[in-house]
Amino acid sequence: AFGILAVGAVDHDRRTASFSSRGPSADGRVKPDVAAVGVQCAALSPWDAAIIGVNGTSFSSPLVAGAAACLWQLHPDRSNVEIMDAIRRSASQWDAPDAEQGFGIPDLWRAHLLLGGSDLTGLAGSKVLQVQPVPFDDFFVVELFTGAADRVKLQLTDAAGRIAWQAEQVVDTEAYLQLRVQDEPLQRLGAGVYVLQVELGGTTLARQVVKAGR
Repeated sequence: AFGILAVGAVDHDRRTASFSSRGPSADGRVKPDVAAVGVQCAALSPWDAAIIGVNGTSFSSPLVAGAAACLWQLHPDRSNVEIMDAIRRSASQWDAPDAEQGFGIPDLWRAHLLLGGSDLTGLAGSKVLQVQPVPFDDFFVVELFTGAADRVKLQLTDAAGRIAWQAEQVVDTEAYLQLRVQDEPLQRLGAGVYVLQVELGGTTLARQVVKAGR
């Protein structure tokens, strides 16, 4: 069909799933257009409400559809054709598409920039943009812009203001990062509400986080 995005499936190591249909289309067009994770996706079991791993392009396709919706919401003046084109052009194999993953795995931040979105250089200094998941268990991810800072210090304090955990890491300057934080002391930390303090270049930024119980 024309005017659509065909989405293939890959695993968490970016390898094409065995069940993912290969291209090209009958008339020689690149298909699938892009690919996303469709192997061992987290889902709720219909039998016992347990979290299970499921497979299929029925999971990779909604992932790209949701990403496209977010991108369109950010750029409401753009057409559906422009949104799809930006997703293709942002993908990891744009310069060398193949019959397994098409143009590759999309990079939605790059797609945003291709649509004329602003980059992060306009931010005034360092910024913590988001902390996820909420609640966290063994790890959390800090989404941040480093500004001029080349080192990030992280600290969790409890309700009494006591330091419960801390760590430090070298980072690139002027970089947008999704920093995965995971170590044994963090895993041993008791359940509860904490304040995450992130120190970047002399500036301390704070977010409230929740540690899940086991």
